[in-house]
Formats: sequence, C-alpha cells, structure tokens
Amino acid sequence: MSKGFIQSTPSFRMRAHIALLLPSLVLADFGSAAAQSRPFRPPEGAGAERLPVAVKLSEKHQYTRSSILDADLTGTDRSKIGAMAVVLQTPIAGSERLRPDELAGNPNIVWQPLQDAVQIDLGPGDDVRSVWFGFRDGSGRERWIRRRVCVDTTPPDLQIKEPSSTVVSDPLLHLKATSSDDLLRVTYQLKNSRGILAKQVAAINKRVPDQVTGRVALTFFECRGVELAPGRNDITFELEDVAGNVSEATVVYTLDPSVDTTPPEIIVHWPTASDQVFGRTCRIRGRTSERSVHVEARRSDGTVFPGIAELDGHFWIYDVPLTVGWNLVTVSATDAAGNQSTQDLRIERHPVEIQIDPPTEKEKATRRPTITGTVSDPEYIVWVNGTKAEMHGTRWVARSVLLNSETGTAIVQAVAIHRSVADSLPGWPQRPPRLEDMGNPKAPTGTHH
Repeated sequence: MSKGFIQSTPSFRMRAHIALLLPSLVLADFGSAAAQSRPFRPPEGAGAERLPVAVKLSEKHQYTRSSILDADLTGTDRSKIGAMAVVLQTPIAGSERLRPDELAGNPNIVWQPLQDAVQIDLGPGDDVRSVWFGFRDGSGRERWIRRRVCVDTTPPDLQIKEPSSTVVSDPLLHLKATSSDDLLRVTYQLKNSRGILAKQVAAINKRVPDQVTGRVALTFFECRGVELAPGRNDITFELEDVAGNVSEATVVYTLDPSVDTTPPEIIVHWPTASDQVFGRTCRIRGRTSERSVHVEARRSDGTVFPGIAELDGHFWIYDVPLTVGWNLVTVSATDAAGNQSTQDLRIERHPVEIQIDPPTEKEKATRRPTITGTVSDPEYIVWVNGTKAEMHGTRWVARSVLLNSETGTAIVQAVAIHRSVADSLPGWPQRPPRLEDMGNPKAPTGTHH
C-alpha cells in the first residue's frame, strides 16, 4: 500500500481560508481575478455514471484530537480513477462553504497519482475543517467529495446543576449535570466510609446543538440513586468527549439528615374526593416532594399497608381492602430525617364491581394494548384510559388503549358509567393519560397496575 503525507499552509481567500494540499505545496487564492475567470467544467456530466470512489476517515465521529488525519482511499476503483487532489478549507460557516463547481476544472489545482492512503495536516487550532477529495478519470471527468472534521483538543468541563448544595439530607443522591461538549461517556466512582464503588455509568439523556454550527454545544447527564453514607462522600467523575479528550473532577458531598426539618408534601393522584371505587381493594397512587421516603396507608382499624416509592417521588400503595360505603384511610410519608406528614382520605366503595384481567406478556410489550375485564352490572358501560370498551353483557373489551408515559409503571384505569348517561360521553380519549388524570370521564373507578 502506498501512502503519502500531504501538508498545507492555508492561504487567504475572500470568503474562507483555502489550502490546496499537494506534494509540492502549491497554494492558490480563490478570490483572485484569475481564479474567478477560470472556465467552468461540471464535476460529472449530466446523466453520466458516477465515478466509483470511496473515502474512509480514521475518525469515526468526525472529531479528532490530532492535527493529522488519515484517509483510506483503497475503496476507489483504480481501473477508472487515475488522479486525485485534496483541498482543505477552514473555518467553516454557512456563507463560506466551497461548492464542487468552484473546484472542478480549476487550473490552480495540481493533480497527483491516486494513492491508497494519505495523511492530511489539518493545521493548528480547534475548529471545523472541510476536506475536499477530488478524483479524476482518464477522460478528465472529476468528482469531489467533502468530509468535515472538527479538531478538538479541549478536555470536557463539568457543571453540577442538582443538588445546589454539597450538604444533603437525602441518602439517595439524584445528581444532574451538564458539559459544554459532546460527551461520549461519563463514569463515576463513589468513595465513602463504606468503601469504594468504582466505574458506575452515568446516563446521558440529552444533547443540545449549537444553532449556528449544528455541533453539540451542551450535554445533559444524570446519576440516579447514588447511595451516600453518613458524613463525607467523594464522587470522582471521568468525562470523555467524542474526540477522545478525557477529564476528571471530584465533588465532595456531606450527608447530614439533621439539615432537613421540613416534612415531605403528599399529593394523592387517585382516589380523590370525587372518585368512587368499583372494587374490593384500592390501589392508592400519588407523589411526594422528596425521593427517599417511606410511604404507607393505615385503615381506621389500625391495619397498615406499606407502599413503594420511586426515585422521582411517585409512590404506590397496593391492594388496600375496602368495605361497601365510606372508608377512612390515612396516607403517611416519612423522610430520611424522620420528618413525617399525613393525609386523610375518605374513599367510597360502590356495590358494583369492575374487574380488569391481568395483561398477557404480549400486551405488556405493546404500546397500545387491548384490555379486557368484567363489570358486575350489565347496565354499566366501561371506559379504560379514556377509550370506550365494547360491551358483551358483563364482559368488556377496550382496544388500542393509550398508556401514560411519565414513569416506568404503566397505569390502566377503568371507569363504569350507567347506560342512562353513557351515551352523552365521548368514546375516545380527549387527552393523553397522565398519572394525575388518566383521561376517563369522571365516574366511579377501578384500577389495575
């Protein structure tokens, strides 16, 4: 395999810096009168077969820390292509980009024999380069291919957005951060009195491009559920961007539950004061203002039902038994510092019952499943997440049901409405289902999670 090294020193152009990358280092000013008066030759004739060429760069992501770029041209058909040229353009802006017709047939470009590979000197400084590869066959037809490469030698930075203080009361840390770079990966190590937890992977969840250049200007990532120990906790981050630059940063957090004296707020999504339950049990759902909380429900007879709390504050309390008529249930939430808040719920159970069949594995994997079940009174019509069900006596079928998307837990909520008023209600969802409102007409409700 032959390999040439092509080096350049950019000359000044009226709109951009251009360097003709040739072995003899011949440069041209494309803003000169001679260059502007050159005869125009199309890169390839209209309707002509495209020249069989291929350019493979060493940088997969078109970002590089090196000023030397390797280009593999072995995919180009040597039986048809005899000559090549390389042109480097920098900086790149919308009004400064070269066009193939500005290169095709230009007398200032010196062609050289086709090589299997070339090394291109991208020059100093961090910026975007546009590298044009020209190919010419024996009849003089030309084809120009552009590849954009960004030279980036700056290590990525780290900006912590949440929590705002390094002294925290919650033993489960939910950290949010950004970097003004296009990150490839983020890992972290936790060191505290319990030992060292190494090579944990942070979740990159958003990249924001620059409106002018189109390149990523901001990367968002988060570390969820980092288990802190009392006292000092060192979190060391390793950030790697797409160019291969790596940086490290350590943030020290102190876990001190005593700094928190505020009880968590409780917001119950279901059941509310206007809801009736058409079932023997009730599944209470809501959210709290804090993440690390213990949630439970207590009936008036003293029976306690522990709940499940998610990292985003949502909680679920499953299968609280109800008797027909009114039931008093107290929901409590206790945070890591021992602060507690309570909320009393008066829940009415209707004598008519709705049953929702457990979904099959196939339905669990479907974005819009078919949900089935029964209702004890055939005079009632069922809606599921806003979708009216087909009634077959006491059995019902709701097809293509919309699901909520806020959390990893999908909610299926059914309501039963007496036929005397059901005809005046819509049979399709009027709004997307959310944890706060599953989109059903207001009516007595039964749920299945």
